[in-house]
Amino acid sequence: MSNSNQSSNQDNRDTRPLTQDRDFEVAPSRRQSLVNTRAPKAIRFITSDLDEVYSVDVQPIMVVGRRNSMKDMEVVVDLSDYHGYEMGVSRFHAMIVALNNRVTIKDLNSLNGTRINGLKLEQSREYLLEHGDKVSFGDLTFMVAFVQ
Repeated sequence: MSNSNQSSNQDNRDTRPLTQDRDFEVAPSRRQSLVNTRAPKAIRFITSDLDEVYSVDVQPIMVVGRRNSMKDMEVVVDLSDYHGYEMGVSRFHAMIVALNNRVTIKDLNSLNGTRINGLKLEQSREYLLEHGDKVSFGDLTFMVAFVQ
């Protein structure tokens, strides 16, 4: 029980800064052909060791971060249970938008950044998110799987 209190207290703090000694290439914008595409019904976030799967039903706008109180209810993809604070996930880290048969992601000016397939996203700029992409929030990395 003391562990849950400890992680709860950590989630009340600002984002844990990670070491910034790594340089990442900025991801280029990617374009998707809208032929034979449709919006997914759910998105699965699969941990890199394939041990855990976090699944969320698709909503038009999904905030990724850490929820620690009722005021954080807009966080749809809650990474608190994946050691989000320790891994450098901000409380409001990124936003996934599913509209017009495409899914995009943008970093919400997070402290430790968001990456797709190892390439860093420019803050507040939308990027196409595709089935099979590896997305990192701080040092927490998932493979993204779209469920049709």
